[in-house]
Amino acid sequence: MNVLKIFSMSWRWWLLCVLLCTFFQSYFVFGQGDVRETGKFQSWDVNKDGVLTREEVPAGPRRMFERIDINGDGKITFKEHRSGGRQPDRNTPTDQDPTGLEKKQNALRRTIRQAWVQEPTGVEREYFVRSPKNDTHSCPITILFHGNGGAAEPMIRNWDRTLTDHILIAAQGYERSWNITKERSKAPDVDFVEMILEEVLKRYPQADESQISLIGSSNGAGMVYRLLIEMDDSIRIKNAIAFVSSLTESQYHDKRFWKRTDEATSRYDLAIEIPEKRRIITIHGSADSVVPYYGGRGP
Repeated sequence: MNVLKIFSMSWRWWLLCVLLCTFFQSYFVFGQGDVRETGKFQSWDVNKDGVLTREEVPAGPRRMFERIDINGDGKITFKEHRSGGRQPDRNTPTDQDPTGLEKKQNALRRTIRQAWVQEPTGVEREYFVRSPKNDTHSCPITILFHGNGGAAEPMIRNWDRTLTDHILIAAQGYERSWNITKERSKAPDVDFVEMILEEVLKRYPQADESQISLIGSSNGAGMVYRLLIEMDDSIRIKNAIAFVSSLTESQYHDKRFWKRTDEATSRYDLAIEIPEKRRIITIHGSADSVVPYYGGRGP
């Protein structure tokens, strides 16, 4: 009897030890992985804003930026960084969608064909439009511009619940960028946006062309500045919001605004007059070292 009791106790202790060893091994392995990933993320996050932009990620890992940037907004959160680009289960609740059921927007994908030096035979450029459900009345228009490395469609989701009565337009930059100076895109982006507006005004009679607003982040904010300066005078921009970007010195100097005669270059060589004042809100941080608040080059 005593032998059986001792054996029974030994077996239980042995099982408990195995379970504890397994637990602590997993804990320390995963814990160390989290520590490493946290340290890596924090060392790359130059401006300490809690997200990584394309410019902050080192050249090697930068090749995977689009895959890691799950929602395509041009920024990588720590959650996206840690997931390694794995898409969440659509039925799994998230912070943005606690029910686990993704909200369906009535956003339509449309294209406009353009040709330029990078696409001499022409290419279909896409944009997305979401109109309000109850759109029998006059609807303001808001055009959304993603950051470098971002995507158009997620911009609709980001603003859908805020601007419920607006016709939302999200344009897609060529090579996921907007042509400001040294981006990959050399596309005629101002013409692209003007063509989008012309088409939307034809398709949506409820669209109010006197209530056009622009919203852009980072490289998309740079596109907002370009449009405010260069867009055709017949198009009235009522409001503009630019997140985390500034005018480049080449766009404004000697008390004058400038544009390019050749968009394939970064040379702003044509002085222009803006016929009226523009209403704009700019949001930036003085500690930003990627896009310096006071101008100049980032790292």
